[in-house]
Amino acid sequence: MKKDQQTIKTCIDEIHVLPENGHFLKPGEYYCGDTKKKVTTILGPCVSVIFYIKKLNCMAICHGMMP
Repeated sequence: MKKDQQTIKTCIDEIHVLPENGHFLKPGEYYCGDTKKKVTTILGPCVSVIFYIKKLNCMAICHGMMP
């Protein structure tokens, strides 16, 4: 593994350590739930879509991978 790739991997591994109420999205994953949970992701050439429904106090987020 190249030095730059190792540095990026180390940074991502550190971000994975979230508080109890947190969740980390990896490429291709999604999360649906209440708005009390902190959801984190890192975007490169990917896209993320977030939906929020105020009446239901819920949200959804996906980390979509680009081909």
